[in-house]
Amino acid sequence: MPPLSAAVRSSWLLDPAELHVSAHAKKFTCAKCHEDIVKAPLHPDPRKTKLPVSDSARAEKCRLCHAPVYQNLKVNRHGQMQNINPARFQSCLSCHNPHANVKAQYYRTGRVDLERSLRGQCGSCHQQRSALPKRPAAEEKCLGCHLVDAGDAGAPEKISKLCFYCHGNQGTEAQRLSAKLSPVIDEAAYRRTTHAKQACTACHTGAAAYWHGGQARVDCGRCHSDATGEAGPPTAALGPIQVGRAVSESGPAGFGRAPGVYGPPQAHRAPAAPHFSKFTDSPHIGVECRGCHAAGGRVVQDAVSKQVVWESTTRPGAVSGVHAITKAARKQDCERCHVSGNQVGAAAMVLPGKGVLCMPCHGATPTATDATTIGGLSVFLFGLAAAFSVWLTGRVPGREDSRPVAKFLAVLGAAARTLFSRRALAALKALVLDGILQRRLFRQSRWRWAIHSAILLPFVFRFAWGMAGLVAANVWRRSTWYEFLLNNNDPATALIFDLTGSLVVIGAIAAVARGIAKRPERLPGLPRQDYAALSLLGGVVIVGFVLEGMRIAMTGVTWGASGAFIGYPISRLFAGWRALPGVYGYGWYLHAILTSAFAAYLPFSRMFHVLVAPVSLAIRGAKHGGHEAKVSIPAGAEVEF
Repeated sequence: MPPLSAAVRSSWLLDPAELHVSAHAKKFTCAKCHEDIVKAPLHPDPRKTKLPVSDSARAEKCRLCHAPVYQNLKVNRHGQMQNINPARFQSCLSCHNPHANVKAQYYRTGRVDLERSLRGQCGSCHQQRSALPKRPAAEEKCLGCHLVDAGDAGAPEKISKLCFYCHGNQGTEAQRLSAKLSPVIDEAAYRRTTHAKQACTACHTGAAAYWHGGQARVDCGRCHSDATGEAGPPTAALGPIQVGRAVSESGPAGFGRAPGVYGPPQAHRAPAAPHFSKFTDSPHIGVECRGCHAAGGRVVQDAVSKQVVWESTTRPGAVSGVHAITKAARKQDCERCHVSGNQVGAAAMVLPGKGVLCMPCHGATPTATDATTIGGLSVFLFGLAAAFSVWLTGRVPGREDSRPVAKFLAVLGAAARTLFSRRALAALKALVLDGILQRRLFRQSRWRWAIHSAILLPFVFRFAWGMAGLVAANVWRRSTWYEFLLNNNDPATALIFDLTGSLVVIGAIAAVARGIAKRPERLPGLPRQDYAALSLLGGVVIVGFVLEGMRIAMTGVTWGASGAFIGYPISRLFAGWRALPGVYGYGWYLHAILTSAFAAYLPFSRMFHVLVAPVSLAIRGAKHGGHEAKVSIPAGAEVEF
């Protein structure tokens, strides 16, 4: 006999097509195997839902009709298999689905492929029909609840009705008994919630499977799996349950990211991005969705994975508010974690998301929502506009008498023509080789090139790293291959970030040292070295290292800290400091203020050439067709940071 599904389990829900081909259903009614349920005074009985499937479908029942099978087991034979171990074949439901068991002659002759859906193989036995024949009237009472067609628009309501039979609050006998074991649901209030039109099994994927008491945590990422947080395809209305087999595909937790993103890969399964990409590398990737969006309950930090998970605090019999999901987290929702004395490794204050000024170093979006970023960006843009206005006072070929606006439009037109011409490749070549890799400087002075590269290239690399993660998170929304790009706790990412950050600090120190050493040789009239810009830049990186150490110590996420060769040792200095959640926010704002101050000062500093020079060299490259333009530099004249 060919293998069936890897894990066939009994389900409370039956697929009409599978039941139609079942050898049992063709010969017997439900009462033949379930006579105890037919005679039961209460069904479903909440007291029996947590029993294992073996208590409901004992092998002794199968033996009544399949005695020869048990005789074959005594001689180590089962079906077409020989020399077997009979002890491995004592549970029929380990391999067989009693509600979809096709006659052996069908699959042995190849008419039916058990590895494919039976719905697509109707033509193996008869001509295609528009509808399945009706079941006997004697089964109507059973199948009225248990027979569910996944393609039926009323299936979600039918499944929910079955669940409310025990979990509602209408005071029925089943609900009264269930209230002794778990919280109840206000049906009227539930009808007004976001997920009221979804089947219960869309979220509680194992709800219709034995053992009913062993439910996996809700996995919101099954539907809300893209970067926008919007719901997935309509098929999610029933959930991933295979009706008739109830093979739950959900993992043990419902978080916002993929395996290994916030904790060790074996700790939790967290399938996709929780929100739009502004938050993709924030600590919220390790927070269960319900931690922010579910009413009531409390949040705790898992001791193994360090995930922040939601726990119900509703007592059995009380009305649960967990289904009152809010689409956007409110301030009071944030304050579940972001308060003084919290035990989930969160900052005591609500911090803004990473914006445009963070993009040179972090995976962030081009947004500005906080006062610090808006202030720094505004001054930066003002300085950029001032510099550009000075450039427009110069002569534009063919536009000698033009006004600044006309010159500006002429420059834009020339840039557009270059972009869509053969000269674009020449400009790109000059931009990469001369502007970014600094080929000219390398030929002039290896030592100066090393200093400039140590400061510039780490930002270029980290910007490309963050942009790759940002683009991938929006293009491959249901994939997980790019997760390491956005995860600060990934060992590779932590290593890259600490390495590039240390290079910037080394480059800044080397630039200051060289400026001091070369001071006697500086030609008269040349500007002095810009110590303010170098100090701000070094301060941004150094505070960033301290902040990284504080984050590791505060969250307790150390599984990926092996790559943070600077951040992790710093974290040991803060370990066990109870005031850390309250102090962390001030450190974060210090880092943000230094970053904004550097951005604001950049257009007015000597480091402005870091932005201007690549553009200028690209223009020269386009003008000269990719060949290096001759640039005369007076002897002894050097460009310093």
